[in-house]
Amino acid sequence: MPKYKHRIIYFVRFAYRTFQDYMIGRLVDSFIIGLIAFVGFYLLKTPYVPLFAFTIFITNIIPYFGPIIGTIFPIFMTLLINPMQAIWVALFIVLLQQLDGNVIGPKIMEDRVGLSPLWIISVVILGGTMFGFVGFFLAVPVSAVIKEVYDLLISERLTGLQENLFEQY
Repeated sequence: MPKYKHRIIYFVRFAYRTFQDYMIGRLVDSFIIGLIAFVGFYLLKTPYVPLFAFTIFITNIIPYFGPIIGTIFPIFMTLLINPMQAIWVALFIVLLQQLDGNVIGPKIMEDRVGLSPLWIISVVILGGTMFGFVGFFLAVPVSAVIKEVYDLLISERLTGLQENLFEQY
């Protein structure tokens, strides 16, 4: 057991740090999108700018379904006040969520969890398909931990192979 003690401690610390970094990354991403939403709603002269931007910020924390949920309230409220402006609000939010989902979100997560944007998008889709809402939310940190374990095993195996090669000569 002492041989594996350091590996277990490393794994638990790495998993904790990965999940923590993922949550911080989600909050940073949501904050950036909330700020952009605030500026966009202000420029569009939308009513209730702080409330709408806060709604976008809070719901954006939830992967994939959050932005959809957050879109409904600002569009509906604007539709009640000014139907023509609601079209512009809807267009702005769709463009904002495309920017977030394809550029900002994956870039922030890449820096936080060490996975490329393509891997992040892929594992979120796969996790959501296999495990529903929980899969959407936990797919990125779980895959980052799996990747780290895999990298460590490969590194250990290669080191062992190198030592065997040197022993032969």
